[in-house]
Amino acid sequence: MDELSQSGPELRIEDRSSVYLTEIVKWSRFLSIVGFMFLGIGGIIVVIAGVAITMGSGTSTFRIGNEASHPSQYAGVINIVLLIGMLVLYFFPCLYLYRFSQQMKMGLMAQNQRATDNAFENLKSCFKFIGVSTIVLLSLYVLAFILGFLFRM
Repeated sequence: MDELSQSGPELRIEDRSSVYLTEIVKWSRFLSIVGFMFLGIGGIIVVIAGVAITMGSGTSTFRIGNEASHPSQYAGVINIVLLIGMLVLYFFPCLYLYRFSQQMKMGLMAQNQRATDNAFENLKSCFKFIGVSTIVLLSLYVLAFILGFLFRM
């Protein structure tokens, strides 16, 4: 660990590593663009589901105090809010990955150390975001398991 924290001569990217990074750039760009496409499709699904719930309630607006509304409409609204939240959370890893691919491509083509550093910073942010999200999700699973065990019927 001490070796990693020491500052020495600048890191050079050898030809073999440059070839690997060039391939990584292509795949990361592809994956980020596919991720953005899924975000768009998810957004369209949210809009369609929102319209369907609104039309299903028999009014142009969803009213919580409406006696004629069904409990399934409340569940639908909750599902839409959760889907929007998931789409927002999925946006950031896609953005970081796309920025990584753009910066690394520029850094490799122009031998630009600053662009390469920015690329690795975006890659770090992508993995950090995914790691924290995974910890939160695993914690929610554990909490749901414990609550399910305590309140089983």
